Amino acid sequence: MDYIEEFLTALTTETPDTVWHALIQVRDEIPARLQTRLAERARELGRDDDADDLAPLGTTAN
Repeated sequence: MDYIEEFLTALTTETPDTVWHALIQVRDEIPARLQTRLAERARELGRDDDADDLAPLGTTAN
């Protein structure tokens, strides 16, 4: 699990939009738990639209 924390930490305000968009495009292949963590990280970074797109289906971000 350490690599997941490292990956999430590597996502910063400097992360290019293309990375976020790529994650959103493969969202269905990402386990729901990791989708949730990615959405949380996006929201921490002020990327609310990306957070909404990354959150597992059927969940609400707010």
